[in-house]
Amino acid sequence: MMLQETRAERQRAMRALLQHPLLRAAGPFADEFGLIRRHREWLTDWLNRYPGWRLQIESEFARLRKTPGDITDSTRPAVEPKEEIPFTRRRYALYAWRWPPLNARTGRRRWAAWPKISRASSLPILSCKRRISVSIS
Repeated sequence: MMLQETRAERQRAMRALLQHPLLRAAGPFADEFGLIRRHREWLTDWLNRYPGWRLQIESEFARLRKTPGDITDSTRPAVEPKEEIPFTRRRYALYAWRWPPLNARTGRRRWAAWPKISRASSLPILSCKRRISVSIS
């Protein structure tokens, strides 16, 4: 199997697990279930290593058990670019509310139609100096 095919299969299996954490062998995602079984070792290792989740694969189903984040963990908070101050819970909530228009599905064209946050909130504009990508190969 070529590297690109393997990568595409892993991406398809990972997306299926993330969208549907409980997949049955018989059903609308039978093809994806087969991919999950085929790449079981890689998926289990990757999910355990990076997000710390457990993947359970049986003959009849595959289940992704996500571990909730620790809200008391303050080791790597998001920070405001200028002041270098960690985000408050309110600031996280405002960004979560503001972010959906930038989603790849909606595209930037819908940004103008999204309700504006009041200027009183004074949220800084996010900027990246380099493009960040995540590879699951």
